[in-house]
Amino acid sequence: MCDCSTTETFELCTNFKYMNTKKLIIYISCLLVALMKVFGYWYYGVSQVKAPEVVETPRVFTKETDAVTINITYPTIPGTTEGVARANLALQTALDKRIAEFEKEADISMRADTGFPKDIKSSVTGSPAVEEKNNRYIALVMGMEWYTRGAAHPAHTMDVYVYDYKADKLLSTDDLFLPGTDYLPTLSRLAREDLRAQAQEGDMGFNYNESMVEDGTLPRKENFSLMLPLKDGLMIYFTEYQVAPYAAGPQQVVIPYSKLEGLFNKDLLQ
Repeated sequence: MCDCSTTETFELCTNFKYMNTKKLIIYISCLLVALMKVFGYWYYGVSQVKAPEVVETPRVFTKETDAVTINITYPTIPGTTEGVARANLALQTALDKRIAEFEKEADISMRADTGFPKDIKSSVTGSPAVEEKNNRYIALVMGMEWYTRGAAHPAHTMDVYVYDYKADKLLSTDDLFLPGTDYLPTLSRLAREDLRAQAQEGDMGFNYNESMVEDGTLPRKENFSLMLPLKDGLMIYFTEYQVAPYAAGPQQVVIPYSKLEGLFNKDLLQ
C-alpha cells in the first residue's frame, strides 16, 4: 500500500496510481481492439457466401438414330450441397423428358409419307452459357435448336436458371423481386421503351413492328419468364416471334436496377 500522509509521498503515490491507471487503460484498449478484430473476422466469414469452386465435367448427351440426331450439353450448377444436387437432378430430368418427347415426334415424322427425303433427319442441339457468376449466385442461359424433319426451318428455345448459394436453391421469377410487388407493369413499360430505342438506333436489324412489341411485352408472367440478374442490370430475353419476326431472332433488353427501385430484390446483389 502507498502511504500518502506526506506531500512527498503523496506525489509518489499519485504518480504510481496514474501509471497503473494508464497501463490499465492501454491494456483494456488493446483487449477491445483484439476482440473487435476477432468478431470482424468471424462476421465476415459467416456473412460472405462463397460460390463453390467446383470443377464440373459437363455432361454431354449424343445420340444418332435413323430418325434423329441429338447433341446437347446439360446445364450444371457447380457445388456440392444437397440443394445443388437436387437442382442438377431436376434440370437433367426436365431436359430428358423434353428430349424423349422430341424423339417420339421425330419417329412419327420419319414414318410419315410426306415425300421428304429420307436422308434428312430431325435434330436437336444445345448448350448452356454462364451469364453471371459471383459469390452469391450463378445465372445460366440454355439455348437449344430443334429441327423437325419436314419443317421449313428450326425452332429455337431458351431456358434460364438462377441458383442462389445463400438460399441453396434455384430461384423462381418471383424470387427476383420483393414480396408482394406488382413488377409486371413496370417491366412491360421499360421493355417497350428499350425495344423502341433499339429500333430507332438500328440495333434490331429488322423493321420495327409495334403490334408485335405491344403483344409480346404485355404485363403477363409468360412474357417475362426469361430473366437473369446481371452485374449492370436485369436481362430480359424475348424468344423468336415474341416481339419480332423469326428472321430477327430472339431479342433482349437490360434494365438498370436504378429503374427497378422498390421492386427488385437487391439482397441478391449483396
